[in-house]
Amino acid sequence: MLWLSQEKYIKKVLERFNRKEAKPVGIPLVSHFKLSSELCPNDDKEKEQMRKISYASTVGCLMYAMVCTWLDISYLVGVVSGFHANLGKWHWQVVKWILRYLKGTSHYCLCFFHNEVVLEGFTDVDMDGDMDTRKSSIGYLYTFVDAVVSWVSRLQRIVALSKTEEKYIKFG
Repeated sequence: MLWLSQEKYIKKVLERFNRKEAKPVGIPLVSHFKLSSELCPNDDKEKEQMRKISYASTVGCLMYAMVCTWLDISYLVGVVSGFHANLGKWHWQVVKWILRYLKGTSHYCLCFFHNEVVLEGFTDVDMDGDMDTRKSSIGYLYTFVDAVVSWVSRLQRIVALSKTEEKYIKFG
């Protein structure tokens, strides 16, 4: 068996961004967090306040964790990374939530072992999940021998008008 863990890395990240004492959560994000460009600051005072936050560094640390072991935060990291140039307080709240999720799951690890030789695929879509463009997010995940071998999470190129149409739009 091969075990991949980032528990020590997550603890260092939480210390670095003063989230060591944050309350852990068990899910990557809750439905009331909807991000859009409308949540970006409008006045100079709020923009200056948000510039003091090390948002880009925090998101970069989340990206590293995502690529190595935390595939379930890939969609969220993709969304929050789009606001680093003009982030608002709500965007920072989402990043802090993701850190709380990593704290609550830091003891998790990936375990690779030989099992039945099975190739499995999973897909999911989010009807008009992008608040700015109304485009849907779509993703897939393939596993082989219980290990992730391919995954994608991205916005569709066109706007789907129904759930049925959304499912037929290709990944292209």
